[in-house]
Amino acid sequence: MNITLEQQIVELYDVGKWTLRRIASHFGTNHHSIKRVLIKNGIPIDGAARIRRPMSQATRNKISIAHKGLIPWSKGKKMSLAFRQEQMIIKLKTDIDFTKYTDFDRLIFLTKVTTRHIQAVRSQSINRWVFVDKFYNDPSFVKLYSLWINSGKNKWLYPSIDHIHPRSKGGTFCLENLRFVSWFENRAKADMTEDEWTAFKKSTNTHSDLFQ
Repeated sequence: MNITLEQQIVELYDVGKWTLRRIASHFGTNHHSIKRVLIKNGIPIDGAARIRRPMSQATRNKISIAHKGLIPWSKGKKMSLAFRQEQMIIKLKTDIDFTKYTDFDRLIFLTKVTTRHIQAVRSQSINRWVFVDKFYNDPSFVKLYSLWINSGKNKWLYPSIDHIHPRSKGGTFCLENLRFVSWFENRAKADMTEDEWTAFKKSTNTHSDLFQ
């Protein structure tokens, strides 16, 4: 008896206990398509422990290189600021003038965002510190970041990168086209230009404390 593709997917998830992403990778598709097949066949999507795709040696090597020089830290102990700064220098492989960045957590936030930005653009030519310096003392970003921190890191206030001129309408990843808005506003604005977003809020009398 020939087993259909859908039956294979169901068996891997329900019996093999594979993750959605592992199944998707196996069949060369995405996990959303796999989820739809499972739901169609009456298989509940649960949070049970599942078997991830085995880590390749190449991935292991990358992780090993990325963590080379990092000092192990005992769980439960609080890291000193000096220790955290030292670890950042090792991880980013560059000297950092911390006198310029008195709010270390804000600096960490921006360096992480920059890393994701570099990965999204798929370019190593982006100067991390030009990006960080553009936003670190930017009044609009600092205000939003502070609101997010003071709110207990409310997910709706999370500082999210917005393309002022949407990518779907020709907007680029250049710094001049980037700004930070709350995660909520970024989703609400969607692919509107700044003028369209402003006009929309005015015409619909839309207001929110989550908007800039």
